[in-house]
Amino acid sequence: MKDIRKKRNLWDIFKRSKILGDYQAYQRQNNSLKCQLIQSKTEYEENLLNQSAKQFFKNVKRSLNSTFSTLALTNPVNLETATDPQKVACIFADEFKKMFTDEGGGHYQHWLTTLDQNMKLRPSYYP
Repeated sequence: MKDIRKKRNLWDIFKRSKILGDYQAYQRQNNSLKCQLIQSKTEYEENLLNQSAKQFFKNVKRSLNSTFSTLALTNPVNLETATDPQKVACIFADEFKKMFTDEGGGHYQHWLTTLDQNMKLRPSYYP
């Protein structure tokens, strides 16, 4: 905790002074702290593995189960960036619609009509 506080302190000093030397001091502390954290994590995982394989794999599983965020996509129609999940879904739906439209009016057409009816956001999203 002491090293983390020192790193934050050095960053605050650099923000006020804007001096290259202060930034380099912050970078040295940041790199040192990263190395310490990686080493601590490695030692923790080695201890878990030596104690219990079950606990080790439980920790690995927890580490791998990370949440994801919605992509930011550019709308090809108006070149605006969309980050709202519903707007991103609309962009994907339109791209899929271009690829899967059945010219014969088969089952793809019915699916796309249903998709258009379910997209309540569509009228306000597109000009």
